[in-house]
Amino acid sequence: MNILVVQQLAWARQIGHTIARVLHGQGHSLSALVYGIEARAQVERQRDVSYAHVYFADPLYDQGREVVSPAQVQEIEERYGLGSLARIAYADRLLSMTLTSSRHLLPRRPVSNDYVLSVCWYTYEMVREMLDRVKPDYVLAPVIGSLANYLLYLECRYRGIPFFTIASARFAKAFYVADDEYLCSSRIRARFEVLRENPRQSARYEEARKLYDGIRDADPDARPSYVKTAKRPARSAVSAVTRVLLSSALLPARALWALRRRPRVMAIRNIWLPSNSRWNALRSTMVVFRESIAPPDRQPKNLMSLDEVRFPYVFFPLHVEPELSLLVFAPEHANQIELCRRVAISLPRGVRLLVKEHPAMMQVRPRRFYEDLAGLVNVEVIHSSVASRDIFRDDRCRGVLVVSSTVGFEAALSGRAVVMLGPADFHMLPAVYRASSLEDAIGRLRSLCSAEVPSRMHGADEVNIAYLCAVIENGFSLDYMEVWTSGRGRADVEMLVKTLQERATECTP
Repeated sequence: MNILVVQQLAWARQIGHTIARVLHGQGHSLSALVYGIEARAQVERQRDVSYAHVYFADPLYDQGREVVSPAQVQEIEERYGLGSLARIAYADRLLSMTLTSSRHLLPRRPVSNDYVLSVCWYTYEMVREMLDRVKPDYVLAPVIGSLANYLLYLECRYRGIPFFTIASARFAKAFYVADDEYLCSSRIRARFEVLRENPRQSARYEEARKLYDGIRDADPDARPSYVKTAKRPARSAVSAVTRVLLSSALLPARALWALRRRPRVMAIRNIWLPSNSRWNALRSTMVVFRESIAPPDRQPKNLMSLDEVRFPYVFFPLHVEPELSLLVFAPEHANQIELCRRVAISLPRGVRLLVKEHPAMMQVRPRRFYEDLAGLVNVEVIHSSVASRDIFRDDRCRGVLVVSSTVGFEAALSGRAVVMLGPADFHMLPAVYRASSLEDAIGRLRSLCSAEVPSRMHGADEVNIAYLCAVIENGFSLDYMEVWTSGRGRADVEMLVKTLQERATECTP
């Protein structure tokens, strides 16, 4: 087969290269779309994989112009059925990182509108030329939001070329090959429809039932592997002082190295952060220093337990930033403070929006973020140490609002009504309502809040188990996130490649 692999940043170093080596050893012809100077250097120096064609994505961000024609914009919008080309520019929107804040989306564009749209046009041209030349039987890409990745996905969908990613099943260490919207699987959907009426016909029924009981009983072994590592351990005063002294001692050397080294990924200019050169590398070094000595928890002492909650509420768990579902599939909700504001002022009298931070973000967001959030009308902020399962199972909870979240998955399996704004396969669960817009979501939430008793889905156990059966049958277990993020654990790449090849064979006319 002729295969195009997107070799991007840490994914390329930890997983992508090993996958390419296995595919190459099986006699397949490979091409690569590469992101990042480090990933490109790895591709160029490796001797065990031969790529027929290699494309480097980073220079695309330097090719913008101050003029773009309406015809060019219209061509992309009509080809992919987009309401607005400006929407996909958010796929590469950077987070601002300064000495006083981090993980904040830039509030303003630092370049002109035409420059942003022209980068989209040149990326669109490159993607089409690449596919014309490579003619892949399928594409394999990491689940990362980026402009070239998104346009590549849209063009593959337009041409009928299978586009595969590895998606989390949202339980244990289970993953599956996704083939739609980066996150969803047509095979799982099809199997779920077969099993919906009688999940007991699945050979994995007993396994799925046990898993179902484990998720509902909050068994930690049923939680996704990345959730277990999200919480930061408490630090003693001695370790805090040691950390500050060590970081301070190393800072001069790290700063000099940042100024001397070659600029890093997309480092000259891009559509959101121009003049991103060695000085920006220095700034990033200072940000790392600041975060290394920052307190592990910046959240103010708002609501510290459910005992302090004396009102009915809609629960909204904040999402990690940056996140694919926010930047690519729901960019209109990327500003989560604005999303909370719009929802909170639309809830019925007496019902408040209860917001909780994601454990992975409680150190990196500035305290001002939480102050702004808590200052919104009809919004209450509960500390991230309060378990989400306790929040959505409480009788005061009228519903759960998510973009695309594991909390929504667990809440739906527990029978709590979930309103979802983004894409995820678990929208097939009976308790989930996939909203077509924010206005649609608000309307659904208002109807849930108007009920005299909390909405809870009853009699859906077998349907929920049918969904788990479909995922288990079409999934596999491996240390995917551990290998990707930290290089720890072990991923059975041979098995992963075998699964990819089976899916590719199914899609071949």
